[in-house]
Amino acid sequence: MKQKLVFGVALTALCALGGLTGCQKKKDKFEISISARSLVSEQEMLNIWKREYETLHPNVKINVSGWGGVEGTSEDYVMKNALNRSALTNIIYTTDDSTANLAQKKNFVDLRPFYEASPETDYTKYYTTMLDLTSFYGEFRPTENYHGDYDCEKSNDAQYGVYFAPREYNMPALLCNVSLFKEHFATEEEKANWNKDSLKALFTRIGDGTEWNWTTFVKALQNISDKCATLNASGDLGYRACELNHTWEPVYTTIMKELGGDGIFAMNDYGETVVNLDSTANKAAYTQIIDDFGKNAHKYMIDTDYGNDNFKLHNVFCVMVSYPEVGNFYGAYKKVNLELGAVNFPAEYVAAGCGGYGILVDKKDQVQKLTSGEEAKTVDLCWDFIKYIISKDGQNAAGKEGYVQPVLKELATTGEWVESYDGKIDNLAFSTAKELALDTFCFANPSARNSLRKECITPFFRELFDPKTNSYNDLLTKAINDTNKALKDA
Repeated sequence: MKQKLVFGVALTALCALGGLTGCQKKKDKFEISISARSLVSEQEMLNIWKREYETLHPNVKINVSGWGGVEGTSEDYVMKNALNRSALTNIIYTTDDSTANLAQKKNFVDLRPFYEASPETDYTKYYTTMLDLTSFYGEFRPTENYHGDYDCEKSNDAQYGVYFAPREYNMPALLCNVSLFKEHFATEEEKANWNKDSLKALFTRIGDGTEWNWTTFVKALQNISDKCATLNASGDLGYRACELNHTWEPVYTTIMKELGGDGIFAMNDYGETVVNLDSTANKAAYTQIIDDFGKNAHKYMIDTDYGNDNFKLHNVFCVMVSYPEVGNFYGAYKKVNLELGAVNFPAEYVAAGCGGYGILVDKKDQVQKLTSGEEAKTVDLCWDFIKYIISKDGQNAAGKEGYVQPVLKELATTGEWVESYDGKIDNLAFSTAKELALDTFCFANPSARNSLRKECITPFFRELFDPKTNSYNDLLTKAINDTNKALKDA
């Protein structure tokens, strides 16, 4: 039986005695606000949760809004309202790469006491890698008051706080234009017996492989590139084998791990973090990447127009995305009777990231009072809504529509999300690899990470695949110099 939101009498007494600030004018419903990017999918997802939650809690009203204009990040949103923080919503969407700086500057409420208040949100229910991403330096720890089942060193130190609640587990996979694969590679027998497993089998056959692995994947892309060359013979019509999105942290982290790289940074004998781009293992990995994808080899193998634009135009065979991005394509493909499918990325370990919701500190002590006499702190109201989002019911409500790959471990291979998109896509392709933590930049001061990412990754990985750029050694030297400059502030 679902229970309505009820808050303790103690809050009433505290407010009457002046123990809490910001007591509000009486009203008929508690109100909280939440904002995120203005993308249709983001707003639709929030409105699903809003409707479900308000049905369960008729004494609560949730105001949903978008950031407007350019999407931006949570940092952009907070900075835009720096001189008028009253315009900020109570809860905001944030991501694994946009939270640490805001959290370190005390913008977000530490959610650990809320997670620890109920067995329903015990840390053991969620991916540790996701919770780690919510802290300053890539590691969360339970508070010293924690008595749950998660086995870890405890600390009340702010750097180990949980500053947003991950709503999803974004492990990338390959989203494929099945219609293109069928038209140009499938046999009549394969078409007649097509199912969710057929795409991987076809991809493997194209790659002359006996199993789905990195070597088979690269060979398949080479052969698809040859087909694209034929299709583009009358002029470059935009056909490409793959949008690998190689400058995206989960992707390059995964590829370097798969090819034997030993980390972009390393610890020297003095305990200092130094650039490790030119290590023997990394050089071997980069050389293999260049041999496979770079320079002038296989012109149509990797698409370098970033942002999935060409995949939307239906002339790219596959694109590397996280599960929530499938929704950006599915409806458009369905309208023109084109099929989509998914195949797991051929790596033993795949790096997963996440987005989620943080509670801003501005109105956390505000107390709301209803005409019925009920009272509640705004922060408690916010947490209860977030708690619903990360619950089994909340995850299923959004998963059913294809919006989230659940952050609850119990839903890793089951639940509503598995059969979303008419059940025609192998959604488990987004959940087959071992976890690889996104901890490359966690050693650095949060305020320096954006520049460090840019200098260390964007120039090097973008230019690496561009046939018009300088030699590999020149690129490597430039990347090391730029990263060393950024390291001084890190």
